[in-house]
Amino acid sequence: MTMSAARAAFTEVLDRAADGAMTHVSRDGRICAHVVPEKALVIQGNELDVLMGAAIEEAANWLAQDAAQSGYFQAGDDIGRVFAWLWRCDPDQAARFFSVYAHKVTNTFEAQGMTRPALKVLTATLNVALGVCLTKDESREFHEYIRPRLKEWFHPFSAEELEGGDRPRDEDDPWPDATYFGKAFAKKRWRDVTRQQFVANPDRAPELGIDVDNWCRVSRVEDATVFLTHHDGSASTVSLEEAGDQFVPFQHYGPLKWPH
Repeated sequence: MTMSAARAAFTEVLDRAADGAMTHVSRDGRICAHVVPEKALVIQGNELDVLMGAAIEEAANWLAQDAAQSGYFQAGDDIGRVFAWLWRCDPDQAARFFSVYAHKVTNTFEAQGMTRPALKVLTATLNVALGVCLTKDESREFHEYIRPRLKEWFHPFSAEELEGGDRPRDEDDPWPDATYFGKAFAKKRWRDVTRQQFVANPDRAPELGIDVDNWCRVSRVEDATVFLTHHDGSASTVSLEEAGDQFVPFQHYGPLKWPH
């Protein structure tokens, strides 16, 4: 409602508030005020930090668990709703808390022995979650606004990532974070893989794909050797003495059409 319309119908606006409805008042095409019900939960202190901290911690834990199942897909509906709400209320707060979220995700993944998701991967997963509440155009505007403003906050990303590039990787991280088509998978060290998990096929390194020939199942781990079963029933091994500290893409569920 425009400011002039709200002024002319102020009694009606107050009646709406008494009935539990909220009225947004705009000036020059932008929301400038809200008339809210008496019992609306208005944030006046550090309540936002407390609430966002709890939501972000839960979302980071959820993402770490979900990404390990079958790769990165989305960040979770709940955090999508929260960031959509922040974006529509205060884009600067959305940027600030995205940096907090990125750090929490990084710490959570690294505490579980996994590499952190690259900025491109994290924004792609959050973009799916934003779709719960935002349109595609709104989601695009969200990311276009936040990316250049990350420099104003403490964040885990490299300069290359802020410019749209990939996450820098060291010698112990030879595999790309995502396939050619953009599907990303969680990564952990060879020494941390366990029986029945799926790992990227070392014979195809460093080519990463989603098809069955790009993956192997861990049949067992004995002493310093990982025994792998390929989709065609053949077997191979990986020496932990040689590759134990290297990161490898993994997933719990395995690729589609895997011969069970």
